[in-house]
Amino acid sequence: MDFKKLQDKLNQDQAFRKQFLADPASVLAAEGFVLSEDQKKQVAAVVEQLTKPTPAVAGSTIASSVNANEWKISIDIKIPI
Repeated sequence: MDFKKLQDKLNQDQAFRKQFLADPASVLAAEGFVLSEDQKKQVAAVVEQLTKPTPAVAGSTIASSVNANEWKISIDIKIPI
């Protein structure tokens, strides 16, 4: 499989995307991608970083959501006056 087909499948199949986010190296292997152990660790680290909740700054709220082709991030900061 090529990267374009993988991207299309990730964008169109929510269950596949959920599986990929949970275990990207296994999904890539099942799709025919051959990765070294180092590459598997790097992919897992990138996916973890992208999906890890971001801590909020005191007095603020941060919300994010991931859709097929976009990330939405909202930041509200309340400053007492």
